[in-house]
Amino acid sequence: MGDDDVVVPGRPPQFPEGAPAEPSIPQGADRQKVSVPARPQRHRLYGRPQPPEPGRQVEGEDLSPPAIAVGDQLKDPERTTPASRSGVRLGHVVQYRGAMNPATISVVIPVLNGERWLADQLEALKLESAQPFQTVIADNGSTDGSLELARSFAGDMDIVVADASERRGQAFARNLGARAATGASLLFLDQDDAIGPGYVTAMGRALDQAELVAARMDDEKLNEGWRRQGRTLPQTAALPADPVPWAYGCTLGVRRSTFERLGGFAEDLGVFAAEDVDFCWRAHDNGVGLTFVEDAVLHYRYPTTLRGFFRQGLAYGFAGTIVEARHGAAPSLGVRSTARSLAGPIRLAVIGPSKGRRANGLFLLGRRLGRVGALRQLAAEPGAAGAHEESAAS
Repeated sequence: MGDDDVVVPGRPPQFPEGAPAEPSIPQGADRQKVSVPARPQRHRLYGRPQPPEPGRQVEGEDLSPPAIAVGDQLKDPERTTPASRSGVRLGHVVQYRGAMNPATISVVIPVLNGERWLADQLEALKLESAQPFQTVIADNGSTDGSLELARSFAGDMDIVVADASERRGQAFARNLGARAATGASLLFLDQDDAIGPGYVTAMGRALDQAELVAARMDDEKLNEGWRRQGRTLPQTAALPADPVPWAYGCTLGVRRSTFERLGGFAEDLGVFAAEDVDFCWRAHDNGVGLTFVEDAVLHYRYPTTLRGFFRQGLAYGFAGTIVEARHGAAPSLGVRSTARSLAGPIRLAVIGPSKGRRANGLFLLGRRLGRVGALRQLAAEPGAAGAHEESAAS
């Protein structure tokens, strides 16, 4: 993934300061305690299930979820679908009863202060009437009006709000949202994009035939003027395949059984990006193919500021390099080689002929600086491989 024209996916979420907010419970809703079996111990790195130890009891740790309020009906207390690491609680789950059709598909949207754009995504989902589905809002600690906005759609669709504020990060929110979902198939979207017509039906049909699928991406509808020049999407006509077939997390669909078998998204990558590349890489290593669904279109939104392009590139470069190293791929460039390649992006960012070209320069500059930071971190880790040390010096 050394080619600068190939973008490492995974949009970095924004994490402002402030105490996380819990989703509000509608007045009059019944709250009851639900007793569930203890969840199995998680693999400490990726969350892969491990057999529980007999009589295992973690001191001071409550592995059962808090009260679950779902209007006038309780969810099945026997249904536990963990996709996160040991000790992470499901959190409060509130179901706002809309059409309530039997849903085999759950759409999971991690949300953090997404009030500005979330309505676009929910409006698009509201028009999806051919295939019954539920929408799970995994709130990562919003302090704006995101949750009130989600509740306003309850009359038109089935909305489930899950409290995912225990730990910041898009991967954590996605995993918790998957656990709160009830569908046998999971579709992951982001708060600031919008699906095209027939998206849910096309993805659901594809999941009838394949375990893991990804939608086609479009960057024209939601990006006007200079922003279209800031980046190039590699998933508009086919799946990128360097170094393995992968797709953006906001376009992925996966069978629940496969998602749990693979351990969900890696939460130890922090709040950066590339958890989708890591997930697709693990799927590939476990013999799970990735199918491109051309009929399902995801309208992708670029950053709206020059600073946003730089920050996105920084996150992609850092996390992408960490994921490459995790899976044993040698970095294509070392610290010194990457540093020497900064001149072009700097020149483009400063004196580019248009705002769009300057945005592209800032994105590439951020990406290369992120790679430098990741290589230095890898070289400084205790027991770092000699290849990392050599790359850092080259």
